[in-house]
Amino acid sequence: MLLTVVRWTMDRLTEERDRWGLWLPALFATGIAVYFALPFEPDPAYGLMAAAVVAGGAVALRRIGTVLVMTLAGFSAVLGFTAATLHTAARDTVMLERRSGPLTIEGTVVRRDDKAGVTRLRLDNLAFSGRRLPRVAPGTVRITVRTAMDAVAPGDRVRLRAVLLPVPGPVVPDSFDFRRHAYFQGLGALGFAVSPATRLAGPDDMSFRQLVDRVRQAVTHRVRAALPGQTGGVAAALITGDRGGISEETYDAVRASGLAHLLAISGLHMGLVAGIVLFAVRAILALIEPLALTYPIKKWAAGLSIIAALFYLLLTGATVPTQRAFLMVGIVLLAILVDRTAISMRSVAVAAVLVLAWSPVSLLSASFQLSFAAVIALVAVYERISRRMSGSRDSSTGAKLLRYAGGIMLTTLVAGLATAPFAVSHFNRFAVYGLLANLIAVPIVGLWIMPAAILALILMPLSLHWVPLAAMGWGVDIVLGVADAVAAWPGSTVTLPSPPMAGLAAVAFGGLWLCLWRRRWRWLGAIPVITGLATIPLQTSPHVVVGEQAKFMAVLGAQGGWWASSVRTHRFTRETLQRRYGSLPLVAWRQNGQFLGQRLRCDRLGCIYRAQGQNVALAWDPRVLGEDCGMAVLVISTEPVKHPCSAPRVIDRFDIWREGAHAVWLRPDGLKVRTTSESVGNRPWSLYRTRTAQRQTSPKRGDQ
Repeated sequence: MLLTVVRWTMDRLTEERDRWGLWLPALFATGIAVYFALPFEPDPAYGLMAAAVVAGGAVALRRIGTVLVMTLAGFSAVLGFTAATLHTAARDTVMLERRSGPLTIEGTVVRRDDKAGVTRLRLDNLAFSGRRLPRVAPGTVRITVRTAMDAVAPGDRVRLRAVLLPVPGPVVPDSFDFRRHAYFQGLGALGFAVSPATRLAGPDDMSFRQLVDRVRQAVTHRVRAALPGQTGGVAAALITGDRGGISEETYDAVRASGLAHLLAISGLHMGLVAGIVLFAVRAILALIEPLALTYPIKKWAAGLSIIAALFYLLLTGATVPTQRAFLMVGIVLLAILVDRTAISMRSVAVAAVLVLAWSPVSLLSASFQLSFAAVIALVAVYERISRRMSGSRDSSTGAKLLRYAGGIMLTTLVAGLATAPFAVSHFNRFAVYGLLANLIAVPIVGLWIMPAAILALILMPLSLHWVPLAAMGWGVDIVLGVADAVAAWPGSTVTLPSPPMAGLAAVAFGGLWLCLWRRRWRWLGAIPVITGLATIPLQTSPHVVVGEQAKFMAVLGAQGGWWASSVRTHRFTRETLQRRYGSLPLVAWRQNGQFLGQRLRCDRLGCIYRAQGQNVALAWDPRVLGEDCGMAVLVISTEPVKHPCSAPRVIDRFDIWREGAHAVWLRPDGLKVRTTSESVGNRPWSLYRTRTAQRQTSPKRGDQ
């Protein structure tokens, strides 16, 4: 039986020989995923040695076809692993480990972001002075300033007094690791100013990046001046990528309506800019008969489109997602220049390899996963449709409009289904009416808003930008109206818990199987997709969650909701906890001086939480530890436990400081405890690796 299955599989693989190369980016990404899944930092030399061994094996066994293919597949995975290790070693970001300051900081403004009266300055070329200097000084910091700073711009040298804080890790175990993100962005610390920022000098020798940032800031101010309120905030986000003028209410509306992707510069926006320029330039050149009949005006238009896309990349801040979008659009335009098929699965594969080779960590980002999931699915669908509809088409106006509307509907449906598992993993929400909202909003963005934005940029040097910006504002108002209306519908969003990594990997593998193969056996990919999706409802919420520094605690109620120590502070921790485990309701366990819940009994010294037939003691006064240690399977103390405790497991303030937030599951066979230190591992960006190393070798208090 096994031999029959192997032969059948080999026959199918032989039939799909021309598609083998499309799996190389997937294998390259697998190696990167293995690297980031490790709980420790591997030596880059191991990856290089493994790559050399596999490459040597490929050369030695090149005459054995099957073995050669398998060896090349392994080499792709090893190459991805090696690229990730080298990329991490090359960053080597110095990150602050403990609070420092107040101290005086001088630095050069790299970037300025304004939102709701608050300014964030990213500074480098730092100089520190004061009494409480950091033991290891970071190279780049981001300081929040709450005083007006109209004169400060990128490239300026400033001085201020500020308190520096370590970049936080995951607020809940296995949630988003902002510290890892900051490590690869070169950001070593956060902070807040305790004095106004003083501008010392302008740039002596302004770099190209600083010049672009100044232009970006000036364009943003002009757009917001011409279009006040949320209209201007959204318009600026579409033109320069600066979303500081968008309120949380607007964000909530566009998320609930499935239109959030319109506010983040992505392949859609980059494609629209390049496509509009390509169409407009080609149309203008076509009006000049000698040029149209003699020269390749389509290639000329494609070349100018690349320049326009590059300008848009720089204007929007050249973030990693925007770089990826530019790369994908650039490959399409280059294909036009060399007379190749503009959009194909091979071009997507090339773009994926280039993006991952340049920035392996982007594999973990929502933007990479969502954009490539959508593009791969769309290319696979349209490849199949184009083969079936290769004959003549009705060229009447009505038929064209019908095909356009059908194309938008199909594109939205395919992209929505392809990205839904990854959107749930990162954002824990699914927009139920997203198809309808996008069917209305996307044509407005493509045919109205973005053409007006391009025209506004062209006319801005002549100070005539207010005319197209006014038209752009009308289109933005319609899109925001659609978002508000759809978000107000009952059940507009469904919040789901995050799937486990194994489940998400199964969905990704099944989706690639469905899209990369062409013959009927591709439908076998539905099995891992369904299996991976089935893991979402199987996720169980922890019974107890303790936030970093033990300032926030939450326990699971009998009806599935959360009882929390506070509903006013630690907003981000509360929201992350609710999203990650399915938006369970969260209320304060103490209201009007009374403690709530049948599972929870509290007094002024602590609480006893009972679930699954087991007691957990939550103590914030050391006087109750003697009693709690004798009757609880787990004691959680907000103060250090200095004396032996007979409880099977003790988590005190020092444990939380060393290992971060804790999540606890109560099971009949014992406790399951997951910490942020475990979820992050002993990696260069981990906040807890040095703290864990400081742990004494003496046994735990509960084991004494």
